[in-house]
Amino acid sequence: MKNRSTKSILLLILASIPVLSVFPVIPDPLRVAFMPELFPISYWDEDGNPDGIFPRIISEIARNNDIDIEWIEGSRGENLERTRRGEIDLMFGMVYTQERDMFLDYNRESAVSTWSQVFQTRDGKIHSLFDIKGKRVGMVSGDQNARGFVDLTESFDIDFVAIYYDGFDQVYEDMASGELDAGVFFNLYQLSQPDMSPTSIIFQPNNSYFAVPEGAEKEMLELIDRTLVSWKSDNQSFYYTEVMELLSTKGSWKVPQWLVFLNIGLVGLALAASAFVLVLRLQVRQRTADLLEAQESYLSTFVEADVGMCHVDADGRLLRVNPWLCSYLGYDEQSLLKMKFSDFTHEKDLEATADIHSSLVENHRTSYRINKRYVSKDGRTLWAHVTATGVRDSEGRLSYITVLIEDINARLEAQKMVDDLQKRYRSMFNNSYQMTALFDEAGRFLDVNQTLKKVCRLPDDLEGSLGKTPGELEWFGTIGSLRVQEMLDECLMTGQPIRHTLGLEDTGTGMALDMTIKPIFDENQNIKYCVTEAHDVTDMVNLTNSLEQQVDARTREIRDAQDRLVESEKLAALGRLVAGIALEINTPLGVAKTGASYLLEQVSDTKRRFNEQALSKEDFLHMLDSFAELGEILEKNLDRAAILIRDFKLTSADQSNQELKMVSAKEYLEAVMHSLTGRFSPLGIEWTVEADEDEHPMYIAVMNQILVNLAMNTVSHAFPDGQGGLIRIVYKRTGGDYRLEYQDNGKGISEKSLNHIFEPFFTTKRGRGFPGLGLNIVHNLVKDILKGDIQCTVPPGGGVAFIMEFPAPS
Repeated sequence: MKNRSTKSILLLILASIPVLSVFPVIPDPLRVAFMPELFPISYWDEDGNPDGIFPRIISEIARNNDIDIEWIEGSRGENLERTRRGEIDLMFGMVYTQERDMFLDYNRESAVSTWSQVFQTRDGKIHSLFDIKGKRVGMVSGDQNARGFVDLTESFDIDFVAIYYDGFDQVYEDMASGELDAGVFFNLYQLSQPDMSPTSIIFQPNNSYFAVPEGAEKEMLELIDRTLVSWKSDNQSFYYTEVMELLSTKGSWKVPQWLVFLNIGLVGLALAASAFVLVLRLQVRQRTADLLEAQESYLSTFVEADVGMCHVDADGRLLRVNPWLCSYLGYDEQSLLKMKFSDFTHEKDLEATADIHSSLVENHRTSYRINKRYVSKDGRTLWAHVTATGVRDSEGRLSYITVLIEDINARLEAQKMVDDLQKRYRSMFNNSYQMTALFDEAGRFLDVNQTLKKVCRLPDDLEGSLGKTPGELEWFGTIGSLRVQEMLDECLMTGQPIRHTLGLEDTGTGMALDMTIKPIFDENQNIKYCVTEAHDVTDMVNLTNSLEQQVDARTREIRDAQDRLVESEKLAALGRLVAGIALEINTPLGVAKTGASYLLEQVSDTKRRFNEQALSKEDFLHMLDSFAELGEILEKNLDRAAILIRDFKLTSADQSNQELKMVSAKEYLEAVMHSLTGRFSPLGIEWTVEADEDEHPMYIAVMNQILVNLAMNTVSHAFPDGQGGLIRIVYKRTGGDYRLEYQDNGKGISEKSLNHIFEPFFTTKRGRGFPGLGLNIVHNLVKDILKGDIQCTVPPGGGVAFIMEFPAPS
């Protein structure tokens, strides 16, 4: 396998390269970071010595230039940290990143190119990137392959379970044990683990370099670059015979030591070589089939992807496009393949795109992401998120650029709408004339608007205020702030809007506030925020207080006037009663007086004739008959007058008090109605009383006023045509209460007036001597004195009925 003579010639050639003059500034020994378990990049050989692509390169360069090497073993993360501290002089297998570029300097010539790839066990079910969803995927922490895979899945919005390890062998062990569904490696890792099954998920080409701490002498990097350039120009050089030969084997297998001692003959050696060649051929066929399958899967993904995918050359010309991109831009495939990216890039993004594209072509970066604008065939501006990755050959030359294009127009439009809503909210919030504050679900201040800041004289930055509750801040006075805290607590507890007026005495600042606290719910109907709205009602409160005082004063005046009118009406009713009684008494008394006068004349004439002895027997008998007739007339009219006087005394005596007496209901009610006969007779009104003759407790003065006012209402309104009618009075006891019914069969009351008859001063004969207080007096007497209730109805037969129910007087 090794050609010693060729190696000698190479050594002579390398020895003649004029780079040895730089050796004095190269550290000696050269501390080189070594990361095992990265076959074929770097690993321990059977004798426990560092081996692999990079160890072989740096060991050969060091041997040819008399440089001693001190290998420092560690994981990539450990060695990077040691490099930061200056404990390592050289690192290898480094992929360029902007993060590492901050503390590392790289050589220019890559030692090897790899791809990132997802592997699984032989029985795995992962056929495409979309099968990763929900799977457990192992990755090495800080590894560039892992970072590229995370970016790739995020661009397709694929969720998976990421599990990080310190090394690739740990990822492989958990895959083999079933703890993981897949792992992310560099594609060469399969050479050491042939039982792993590669998937079609191949992404992110990576060029691996040597690197020294930033600021260190770069002579070592320049020596490495010159050596690699020299080796790569000769296909028989150490690079191809000793380094690249690692890529043609599946492991670090070497001939076991005991075979050397067996001294197998040429036949056995030939058979072994033939078998080895056969195995290699089978492996190559399998690898070829795997690559073809991966290519087919990749092409399927390329065609069916729901994002734009294309390949672009260094000049920006399109080499391959998928159907989604054609539909997105509105061009057919043949038209796009004749175009450059700049042909449909928006003019405002041309310069920035050209700069970043150049940095990728010149290998200053391996990939980039950018949001940019395209112009479709019909002239529409389209926003897209673009991910571009350079694909290079084994010598680091750019083959093409893979570009992923994601439509983000809907996302940007949604973000624009959100921004617009936020601006509108902020404008409405700050410009509202109301004092507005926003609280979180715990009742703490989140924000306040400018009006509240101005009124409460708060600083613009609200320093030390946000995150506190109203009870902790006395913005509305001590008592007012506590009331706001109570309102907020009630709103959070009940989920209902709470409104309250903070009076002048609450705020203690000469300011009154009308405040409302409303809850704001999330999609689960849980309170997310509370918003407080308040406005200054000081002037309104002052005006209201003044108006209330004026109304109270005016009400007292009206009540005094009403009391005077009621008293006047009572006296007027009493006057009408007295006038009626006087009319009734005058009639029998007038007849009695006339009879008495006539009797005196007859007695005087009889006495004269007797003295003159001119009185005959017939005259005397006639005179006696006249005397008897006159006596009957006098007795009858005097009895009538006596009854009227008795009834008047019974109904009108002591009407200013509320004396409770035991009286016969029927006798008393008839006496009251008798006293009104003088008012009834001219109108032809008759009356009846239905009551028992037992004695009952009765406020006689109150009952007299009730009946008199009801009767006067009947006289005034019920029978305007003078044809007369009937009044029916029923007084009875129902259980423990009394019921008084007063009903006439007059013209009745309209439905419109029925709702107002008990109101003071309501009358249908305004301006004709009817003040409208009679029924109001009746209503007040029943409500206030008798503690009962009164209703007025219109019976089906016409007229009006007053029904009064009240408890037994006590």
